Amino acid sequence: MTILMTGGDPIPARLACKCGTTMEWRDCWNCDDGYTDHDCGEDCCCCLDPEPNVECDICDGDGGWLACPICTPEEQ
Repeated sequence: MTILMTGGDPIPARLACKCGTTMEWRDCWNCDDGYTDHDCGEDCCCCLDPEPNVECDICDGDGGWLACPICTPEEQ
């Protein structure tokens, strides 16, 4: 079994549905490691070291996605 290494967990490689090319990992352009903002639930944040804790709505918190380099070259 082929494994693609991402920034975090290993993902099993899958074949692209259209052309049979191995999918490649694309990092999400909207977030860092799946999180975009900090939300502590307060109107005025008083956290000493606010860390991002809101999941990205583009990649659903995965930090990216698998894409075919042949069928979706615009995502490179």
